[in-house]
Amino acid sequence: YLQYCAPIRSRYALGIYHILLWIITEIANLGYLIFYIQERDTFRSIIYFSFLILHSYLTVGLLYCRVLNDFKSNIIVENKHLFHFISRLEVILTIYIPIYMKIEYTSLTRNTIAYFLLFDFFSDSYHRFQGVWIKSALYLFVATVTAAVATEWFYFNNNDHIYEAASLVAEVISAFLCNTIIILQFFPFHFKTQHIQHIFREAIISMKNQHNNKTQEPDDSSSTNMSMIYEENLYRY
Repeated sequence: YLQYCAPIRSRYALGIYHILLWIITEIANLGYLIFYIQERDTFRSIIYFSFLILHSYLTVGLLYCRVLNDFKSNIIVENKHLFHFISRLEVILTIYIPIYMKIEYTSLTRNTIAYFLLFDFFSDSYHRFQGVWIKSALYLFVATVTAAVATEWFYFNNNDHIYEAASLVAEVISAFLCNTIIILQFFPFHFKTQHIQHIFREAIISMKNQHNNKTQEPDDSSSTNMSMIYEENLYRY
């Protein structure tokens, strides 16, 4: 979240910022990868190798969009989102803290809490989305994050490693979808422009006015007929 919306204007400073974050994160992922290779844990080695690739994918996308082309974020980050995130984070941590306190459990959650906050943030701009790609990515992102959390809870309750594996796989897919949404939102053709929205709004207003005029015409004609009949009767009288 902080990577793609960091308010750094200089392209050189922004490029250095993204590269430094990439190095720090990849060192951590590489450390986990080497550890699980030594432990001969093939499944977790694949998981952390996937995270290694996915973070490189995000960094390359950010360097292309923000540094090389100076694209602007179309999902605007405002101060109100910070307070919204904090309020949501309090609820999430209230749920997870009892699990974190249990020594016998190792929490699988690394990015899921952040993903919960992010898909809530992305969904605020859903009314501006257009096209299949970004909408599909958001729907799948929400589904996989929910699946990751649900299977993790099943693992805590049943202590079945099938749920553990499912949660890890779902989190990898969620990471890919989250990175994809972040990259897609830099391209303006995935969003409805203000000009098109204005035209659409004016068209709706025009249609409503035409409808109101049509409904008023019979009323006007009937009132005219009534007045003519009244005048005729008055003349006869």
